[in-house]
Amino acid sequence: MALKITLAQDKDKGPGYGRLTISGLSSVNDLTLRFESNQINQEHLQLNGQWGTSPASHDCILLERNADYVVIGLEPSTIDAFLKNARATYRVIISYDGKEKVSPFRIPNNLLGSGAIQKEKPVVEVPETNAPAPPPPIDLPLEDTIQNREPEDAIESTDQDQPDTEKKKGSARSILLILLFLSAIGFGAGWYMCLIPGLPPGPTCKTTEDIEKKTADEDTEESTAAETSEESEETSTETVQNFYEEALALQKTGALIEAKAKFQKAATEEKHVEAMKRIAEMYDPTFWSKETSPIAEPNWETANWWWEMAGNTGDVDAQRHSGYNMAKYSSFKVEKDKGLSILKEMADQGDAKALELQRELNGE
Repeated sequence: MALKITLAQDKDKGPGYGRLTISGLSSVNDLTLRFESNQINQEHLQLNGQWGTSPASHDCILLERNADYVVIGLEPSTIDAFLKNARATYRVIISYDGKEKVSPFRIPNNLLGSGAIQKEKPVVEVPETNAPAPPPPIDLPLEDTIQNREPEDAIESTDQDQPDTEKKKGSARSILLILLFLSAIGFGAGWYMCLIPGLPPGPTCKTTEDIEKKTADEDTEESTAAETSEESEETSTETVQNFYEEALALQKTGALIEAKAKFQKAATEEKHVEAMKRIAEMYDPTFWSKETSPIAEPNWETANWWWEMAGNTGDVDAQRHSGYNMAKYSSFKVEKDKGLSILKEMADQGDAKALELQRELNGE
């Protein structure tokens, strides 16, 4: 029976904790898990919550066991690692009682990491200070509280002794100096920026020859950059095609592991559609054979992952195989209905091969 993996939030423990439900698995004694990030760069989840190049087995926290499924608890380090790229598709390798199963799963949109926990602010206690009490008021004699003040008329103003005429002359001289200083700054800036005709050119002024030379240099740089870009694109296309052609040659000679690595490099790094389809065939039960695939046994779910990747580029053949696999091999009604719906839509649009596969599944 095929396994189905579902990831959900552990509502009892809150953000950062997850429940991994494995349907189709009940009576097991020894169970470990390994996680991979959707086969693109073959990264594996390490025990410290980081992604690395070597596989790592995770011991399971069994939360629930049922006749049809088991529920595994996931810690914050694992959930946070998944949420670093929540849109990716992950694979889990399940090892139990000497057997091993592989199944993909997706991250739900409402899954929360440990960072969503709202920490309470600590309450800072203000220590009580034993401040000394203020001294009691002192009753002063009435005579000491009354100050003998001189009449306001006795205060003489020194400003009135200064002539108003001298003050006005000083202010006028200051204003004139400021205006002359500002005019000099404006004149110098205009000359520097070449805004005053008739004066010798400033350091920023450019002659017609300078402008024409600069324009010619810019045109030359743009032309060189365009040629370099075209050469780079041609080289990149040739490199990807070389990966694919080398992989085909290796597959024919029986070097299947090396061929798969070349196919995968072309498929993931440069989105080579035919390379995606060749990898899907290595896993697909319809195409799988020991002579063409390094995989120990076929796995339709992994094959479907690659068929869907190729189908998302618009490849009709990949879309047809994806629908057929879900309709034929999935043990879940939702996936079966989805696969049948894909084939029906393609058949209604005149796809003869989709119609043939649809009739095969219906037993016609």
